[in-house]
Amino acid sequence: MYFYVIETQTGESGSTNTFVYKDRADAEAKYHEVLMYASKSTVRRHGCMIMTEDLFILKSEVYNHDPAPVTDD
Repeated sequence: MYFYVIETQTGESGSTNTFVYKDRADAEAKYHEVLMYASKSTVRRHGCMIMTEDLFILKSEVYNHDPAPVTDD
């Protein structure tokens, strides 16, 4: 089974990075590495998730660094 670690960044320099691992422990390590950077990020929203090849999300977390409240207009 493959595990996907997906990093997302939104804002002016938004991007998405995907890392693929066969071992869940390696995927978990990358997930925590990305979250360490996300917690100190300067982009508006920076997050990460671990997903299986069957598209099942195992973990997901997002840091919101935007001072404005998030609204659904």
